[in-house]
Amino acid sequence: MAVTSKFKDFEDGTQYFCALQPGKIDATIARNRKDFKASQIPVLGPEEVIG
Repeated sequence: MAVTSKFKDFEDGTQYFCALQPGKIDATIARNRKDFKASQIPVLGPEEVIG
């Protein structure tokens, strides 16, 4: 799915589609939040998680 998606970065696409698996992940943590504009789950910056 990552290969044929609109994600410019393959690793970002892979991370995103794995995170969509039901009951697995509640959010994605990324420094490059702009790459996840179409995300259906929350995208948090590292500073939000570490505090």
